[in-house]
Amino acid sequence: MRKFPVEIDRSSPLGFAEQVVKGVKDAIRTGRYREGDRLPTWREMAETLGVSQRIPREAIAQLVRDGFVVSRPRLGCTVAADVARRREWKGVVLVVQSRSESESYSSLCMFNAMERILARAGFAVIRTNVEHRAGKHTPYDLAMADRILSFKIDFVVIEGSSRQLQRWIESHHTPYLSFSNTWGCAALDESILGNHLRLDFSKAIKDFVGHCRRANVRRVLQVSFAYPEMFDAIPGLYAAGIDSERWTVPCERDPTPNQVTAAGMKAFSDRLRKNRDWLPDVLLFTDDYLAIGGVMALMHAGVRIPGEVRVVTFANVGNEPVLPFSPACIVADCARLGEAIARTILQNAGKKLRSTNGGNPVYMPGESFPPC
Repeated sequence: MRKFPVEIDRSSPLGFAEQVVKGVKDAIRTGRYREGDRLPTWREMAETLGVSQRIPREAIAQLVRDGFVVSRPRLGCTVAADVARRREWKGVVLVVQSRSESESYSSLCMFNAMERILARAGFAVIRTNVEHRAGKHTPYDLAMADRILSFKIDFVVIEGSSRQLQRWIESHHTPYLSFSNTWGCAALDESILGNHLRLDFSKAIKDFVGHCRRANVRRVLQVSFAYPEMFDAIPGLYAAGIDSERWTVPCERDPTPNQVTAAGMKAFSDRLRKNRDWLPDVLLFTDDYLAIGGVMALMHAGVRIPGEVRVVTFANVGNEPVLPFSPACIVADCARLGEAIARTILQNAGKKLRSTNGGNPVYMPGESFPPC
């Protein structure tokens, strides 16, 4: 039997089973595995890869669901009969991310969902990270991305709103879509080949403001660690006659989740030591890790939630903050966003983009701010 063409990268953000699925699909598409070829058993895969047997079992099950292999009792798994047509890509999509953004849960969830849909439609997805160089005249090192674009790339997805990245891709005359972690970028000029994807927080904010009005909330403190924020509820609160202000917690540049949590805990602890007069009716966190740190400091100081202060936080579906209560949340579904990006690419490949929305956030009351 030929050598199994997959290796496990333990530093990759992809799960082990996902790496096996991707490796086998790549081997099929490039002709390394051909129609009718038998794959190793999941026991043989586990021994070769040095992983538990659960990993190849999950990978084989996914390959069967995706139609790349066929499983028969006592005969094992073989490459599907119609797989020859899958070897040639219909197109290639390049994903360009800054190194810090590529490590986030939301990015990983979003791009995995996008890649699954594109792969089923016959599009290859190549991801590349660009290094941010602080203090440099050109803040991003684009050498690797430029080399990739010397081949035929049908579409580019840029994570980030940097004008340097936008000008760079415009110079290659390749259709693209870009977005940033703030989700609220201004639309690009019509002469440009791409557009921004944005999440629409308006309904979620409207529902949150309505909840505040019904609960007779007088003051809201919106807490973030960076500006511009992912969303801004202050204009809507003011329009409803609710006093509100913004508090930006000091934090490291491009912080890890643990650093955000620690910054929130320290900032709240320092402020609570002085007095509690500043506590509003509602704390609105624009980041879930910041909410974890802030809530830990509040509870350590004996602040009752929701008795003394009610709490609302941003959250990603499937990665909600771990707290001793069910928090009220403005929730975004990153997987649905990834699916919306994929559909946009499939609908607009080779054309000028129209802006699109998908997986828009919703507001959900919880124990930290119960429904009225």
